[in-house]
Amino acid sequence: MKKLRELAASPAVIICMLIVAALGLFMIGHKNFSIDEMDTVFIIKDWHTLWQVLWLREGNMWLYYIVLHIWQVLGNSEAILRTLSLVFSIATIPVAYLLGKLLFDTKIAQTSIILLAFNTFLIFNAQNARAYAMVLFITTLASYFLARYRLEGRRTFLIWAAVLNILAVYTHLYAAFVVAAQFVALILPLRKRLWTEILPIFAITGALVLPLFIATSFHAQPLDWIPAPTLKNIAGTFVILAGDFVPLGALYLAFLAVLAAKIWPSLRKSVASPENWKYLYLVSWIIIPIVLALGYSIAIKPLYTSPYFFVCLVPFALLAAAGIQALRRPWLRRTAINLAIILAAVRLFGWYSGSYTITGALANNNESWGQTATYLTTHTTAGDAVLYSPSMERDKVDYYLTAQGQSLTATEITLKPYFLTTGRQVHTLDTGVLNTLPSSHHRVWIVIERVEGSEAIRDTDTIERFMKDHYRLAHVEHFDWLEVDEYEVR
Repeated sequence: MKKLRELAASPAVIICMLIVAALGLFMIGHKNFSIDEMDTVFIIKDWHTLWQVLWLREGNMWLYYIVLHIWQVLGNSEAILRTLSLVFSIATIPVAYLLGKLLFDTKIAQTSIILLAFNTFLIFNAQNARAYAMVLFITTLASYFLARYRLEGRRTFLIWAAVLNILAVYTHLYAAFVVAAQFVALILPLRKRLWTEILPIFAITGALVLPLFIATSFHAQPLDWIPAPTLKNIAGTFVILAGDFVPLGALYLAFLAVLAAKIWPSLRKSVASPENWKYLYLVSWIIIPIVLALGYSIAIKPLYTSPYFFVCLVPFALLAAAGIQALRRPWLRRTAINLAIILAAVRLFGWYSGSYTITGALANNNESWGQTATYLTTHTTAGDAVLYSPSMERDKVDYYLTAQGQSLTATEITLKPYFLTTGRQVHTLDTGVLNTLPSSHHRVWIVIERVEGSEAIRDTDTIERFMKDHYRLAHVEHFDWLEVDEYEVR
């Protein structure tokens, strides 16, 4: 209750929560579901499908899917399903504030939540029907309790942190990297408690998340779409944490450099001292997940992708805030905060507007399934055929046809069936069906998403070669991330 009264009495916390709410609600239902969000929609549609997919195919985000399935009683529109992520994003602000005040002071805590409130990475995931906002909230809360355990010594806080860590890993597997970082940050200053408290609790945490790693679904998806990491990816992780804008990345680098210059003499004497442990804790929270993901990607298979490091956003903001407050003159601190807000506002404008000049890794224009569905409805006729490449895109267009109360009179043809519950797809295109098209359909429409991956590209090339041999390309209609090619028989 004391902490709640403390939050309620802080205007900065209330204002920052309102800013996140306003930025998150703005245009939240404007765009169609992304391809990943469409996966979410199909998985949560009923309990039977949900449990089958979780055990057989989807080895990640279990808790999020269950919570969202319950949440959808409020509705299943883009705005309503995304609002769950917005709720967790708003809730992260007061927890980040409490953590900042616990580790540092009120000024740094307030500065950190200001940086978070205007961060495009936070707002992007506040409008994303995926698990990232939920796992950020849970890992931040777990880290807060762990910091209280380190500073106050009460085992109850360690137990609360363990419970939340378990929930976090079930929400997103990258949370396991944060748990590893917490373990490293604790064993250095608390070696005497390693065998009696720390190791047993973390061992129990590991045992209770084992079902995730032994489930068939954990081994079902090879993550072949993730490329091998490069130095550019690592630099991109820094930029995306700073707000997905290169000028912001440069500014945050300056903040961190100021902080490093201030604390380096003290760190050289003792990293694990009570005063310096907070820096060890926050740096571990950022660096260890990156190092572990990078090592796994190099040694086993690529796993490194910058958007997954959303779990590192809060410590990044706290360290940047500490760098700002390390500036000696008040006018410099005010200027730094105002400059960060201005640059963040510029990036947010670019993100909302879909600008091609004020841009970064995060796009605000998803696949236009709804527009594509409407276009097919108004342009196709009975006797036409509609193909999809990749074939699984048919489900997305059909979803929006149903949502919009529309239907096609044309014949939809699947050349490569995809099975939702297992995530498996027939390995080869049905060329036999392709060969029958010229004799049965004088006009064919192909919905194409130019996705990455050699198999998808190869399938699209095969279909287009066949069409060029037997049909004439009459028209190409472009939508966001999608195109519809109209072919007429020669």
